[in-house]
Amino acid sequence: MVLDLIRTISNDVNFVTVDAMEKNSICSQGKQTNKVRRLALHGGSVEHNSSIQMEWVRSFTAISCSDSGMPQLSIFKVLRVLVIEDCVFPEGHSLKDLGKLVQLRYLGLVGTSVKLPEGIGHDLKFLEILDVRGGTISELPSSIGELKNLRCLWADKGTEMKGEIEKLTCLEELQLYSVDKCPNFCSMVGKLTELRELNIHFNQMAETAGKTLVESLCNLRKIRSLATWPHGVSSHVLGGSLEYFAPSSNLRLFHMLRILIPKMPSWINCLRVPLLFRLCLHVEVVEAQDIQTLGRLPSLLQLMLRVEKRCTSCTFGSDEFHKLSLLKTNMEICIGQGALPMLKTLAYSASARETDVASLVTLLTWSGNCPLLENVSCSINCANSGNVEILEAALMIAAKHHPNYPKLKVERENYVRPEGRSRGSAPHYCKQRRGRH
Repeated sequence: MVLDLIRTISNDVNFVTVDAMEKNSICSQGKQTNKVRRLALHGGSVEHNSSIQMEWVRSFTAISCSDSGMPQLSIFKVLRVLVIEDCVFPEGHSLKDLGKLVQLRYLGLVGTSVKLPEGIGHDLKFLEILDVRGGTISELPSSIGELKNLRCLWADKGTEMKGEIEKLTCLEELQLYSVDKCPNFCSMVGKLTELRELNIHFNQMAETAGKTLVESLCNLRKIRSLATWPHGVSSHVLGGSLEYFAPSSNLRLFHMLRILIPKMPSWINCLRVPLLFRLCLHVEVVEAQDIQTLGRLPSLLQLMLRVEKRCTSCTFGSDEFHKLSLLKTNMEICIGQGALPMLKTLAYSASARETDVASLVTLLTWSGNCPLLENVSCSINCANSGNVEILEAALMIAAKHHPNYPKLKVERENYVRPEGRSRGSAPHYCKQRRGRH
């Protein structure tokens, strides 16, 4: 009903019209009904509709269309926005006429397997946004590095950047994979001083290149979101240099979960990064005072903290983490009275010690706290212990009696299958999950 109302009003004011000849096309028209400004196709075709004058189209969106159902790009004369999403083209298909759209500002090729022309960077001088997420485009031609007006560049896994980024000085958002294969990326990213969001993935990186990258990151004074993702296991290439990283006070997201840091960087405090709301770190050693410092961050909503050398237990007090809604860690934690009042998602670890009372104190401190809790995940270290079933039962009882009835997931680590169990059971070393239904 709402959709019909929108269509009726839009048609009355001559803004958007659903073409009567093709129900899958939506046109945004000008004063004359045959001069379409914005055209959208959803699995349809407009080849047979001669009343639409393509030379007036400024925005064209095609979603889930085939190659035969779309008009040729050469007929668009003043196109500024081109979106081709989840469309099917023949293997090796190239958008050969893409370079003729010299007024193009926005190019989105999401989930569509096509080949970009080599000279796209020389032809589309005014392009501001390039979105090739979906991982179906294998590489960005080297000429992309010539798009001096580009503000946003988004690429997913499977897409490599072949050109240098030194000239992309207007970039504000950058998402790239395999940056270790991008020429001189570590040294040149520091020249993109307008960057606000940086999300990079790399496969292999030498320690010298890691230090160069951190030095470059220090030049990004406008950065608000910074995330680095090494492929596979944790990497040490950046960790030792992060102590010297000096971000701006506008930093809101800092994600380096797979990069091992010797200790908590001193610049992560309420004075240096007061707007930080998401923090993901992998630290070798964490002290009690580090947790207290994190707890004083006024805007922190999400904390993911992995510690290589786990301490016995970490206590969260009532004077810390007043806004925290998500906490994921591999540490054993103890939640004090009145602590974590806004917490909704909790994931932590515990050991099934021989002393049941000590284990239960560590496991169940959330049961009398955290009134908004919705999801709890506990990983129990089962090495040299026979108390696993008892502790799991205690967790399920605690979840059942919690006022908010949170969903519970229990995971066993280092679990050895008891002797005498049939071969069809779980392997000797495995992770077992039990959910509360």
